[in-house]
Amino acid sequence: MTRIVFVSDFYFPFIGGAEEVCRMEAEGFYRRGYEVFVVTSLMPNLERYEDVHGVKVFRLNLQNIQLRHEASSGSSWLTTGLINSILSYNLFSAQAVKQVIEKLKPDIIHVHNIGVKIPLLTLHILRELKVPIVMTLHDYRLICPRATLLCYTKIPCKIPRTACKILVKSQKILLKGSIIQFISPSKFLADRFREKFRDVEIAVIPNPIQRIETIPKKSFEQFQILYAGRLVWYKGIRVLLKAFRDLKNENVRLLVTGSGSELEVVKSYSRADRRIIPLGFMSEAGKQRLLKNANLTVVPSLWPEPSPMIILEGFGSGTPTLASRIGGIQEIVEDKFNGRLFEPGNSKELSEILFELIEDEMEFKRLQNGAFKSAYKYHIDRHLRILENIYFKLSL
Repeated sequence: MTRIVFVSDFYFPFIGGAEEVCRMEAEGFYRRGYEVFVVTSLMPNLERYEDVHGVKVFRLNLQNIQLRHEASSGSSWLTTGLINSILSYNLFSAQAVKQVIEKLKPDIIHVHNIGVKIPLLTLHILRELKVPIVMTLHDYRLICPRATLLCYTKIPCKIPRTACKILVKSQKILLKGSIIQFISPSKFLADRFREKFRDVEIAVIPNPIQRIETIPKKSFEQFQILYAGRLVWYKGIRVLLKAFRDLKNENVRLLVTGSGSELEVVKSYSRADRRIIPLGFMSEAGKQRLLKNANLTVVPSLWPEPSPMIILEGFGSGTPTLASRIGGIQEIVEDKFNGRLFEPGNSKELSEILFELIEDEMEFKRLQNGAFKSAYKYHIDRHLRILENIYFKLSL
């Protein structure tokens, strides 16, 4: 086996957590001697074909358009979900992707996030190539139209609505017989999928990190707390803002990166408290600089995140994390070893933990050492070895 084709809605330099994992895997297998290709969508100011660090990237001008909606937007999500479900059957775009992949003659096809630009129908018609298809899961979109396991009323969904069941069932029928192996970054995510896709193997392989710095010396003269992620309500940014507002320490700063519907809320808090600094969207290099200098990262999620990359990236810079006790986060953050856990939505508990670590340098350094030690079990080389074994078994 020598040829791997990765399929993803977006690819470098358009980078979110899923795209970063795809990039690390693609470049990692190229370094291991494989021929690696990426089939993705064409974005503004990018070439249709280019070589990115040895990986041959094909960017297609696809017409599949998904409607975006905020997870708080009442019942309108249902109309959006129905329209997006129909768009998932875009045969023109699916055939365009298939034609490119067929010419590449891959030994394995590895799919990351699709459904926004590359329609799900693509997986159905790729069965004709008789090539093993692996899919890495990054959220719940195949089993939840909102992808978050939350209701529009902002509470965990325990009994899906009939419309949700229909949408999920249609996707399951569409994918039947195409994917032969799911990769899940957390046991929590895998268990949710096993309830719906009982005929597909699911392997739990944590997300990787590439950079592990020598453990840096963190300043206590100005204690930096970093939030890096989308600014939407279910990410819990308001929980963090309320917790930080209750801190009276003048030597602390809350650095907030990212964009989204809650950006104005962040700016409002910032106007009232000069210690809160909105930084907007940051490049990957900019984010890494922030992580190196930050004392803590905070992940105050209200939805069961499968495996936030920012936690792992922080570990690589010796930066411990304070995070909600929810979803796959609990599999990464070991309370009082490489970070601290708090109840989702509990700003008072979060504020108390922040105060404790700001005041106790020895306890902070203990968590910092734990975070740095944790980084090594997520290194990309280990991740690739496990994935390579799966590829070989599927190609026999």
